[in-house]
Amino acid sequence: MPLTYKGLKIADAGFVINLPERIERKNSTDKLLSEIGFSGYNFFNGVKIHDESWRVFGCTQAYINLFEIALKENYNNIIVFEDDIKLMNSINTSQIDSIFNTFSIHSKNYDVIALGTRPLPGSKIIKETENFGKIYNLLSTHSFFYKKNFISYLYNSLKNYKLPKTSHYNCIIDEFINDCCSHNFVLKNKNKIFNIGITIPMVFTQNNSYSDNEMCIQEYDNWMEECFWNALNL
Repeated sequence: MPLTYKGLKIADAGFVINLPERIERKNSTDKLLSEIGFSGYNFFNGVKIHDESWRVFGCTQAYINLFEIALKENYNNIIVFEDDIKLMNSINTSQIDSIFNTFSIHSKNYDVIALGTRPLPGSKIIKETENFGKIYNLLSTHSFFYKKNFISYLYNSLKNYKLPKTSHYNCIIDEFINDCCSHNFVLKNKNKIFNIGITIPMVFTQNNSYSDNEMCIQEYDNWMEECFWNALNL
């Protein structure tokens, strides 16, 4: 079943990554997405790693598991939401409609599109249309559209992240995607550069909540929004 927004197809499939025990997050995200107008998304089990030295890789492993399935299903594109998304405070319904009413057209121009992320300090968003632009340097996977070429590249590059002799040993997904935007913050092994876009305005930020990976309360909502506007106005 494709992911749709108010009846318009925007991706071959949509997923929400959620730890099974985080029922409150599942219910909250389900309510948010359905009220906005999304349908056809599925919940996908997150990963909790108990080994302290690898705990922060729970999110990375969940994406690897999900991307493996996406490749087996031969999806051309997918959208992945994380289960603590919230609407960006300054976005309104007409802006959301404008973004997704033309999403199928403008998504052809990008390999990846951030619907919700955190632009890094000094990052710049190059506005290319009213609701879409190109972004350089980001560090959050909160809500993204991915095409098959990028899914395949990430999966094959990161699936052995625990093996010391591999090219992306000990690399988390956030750092990996950032290095695919530009090489301003360089990993030990540079990635292929992809055309990574972002919606204007950004649709989602992050609810202030407890992170199982970081084992602390994360309060990123206002920070992510401020980072977006700083990058757009740089």
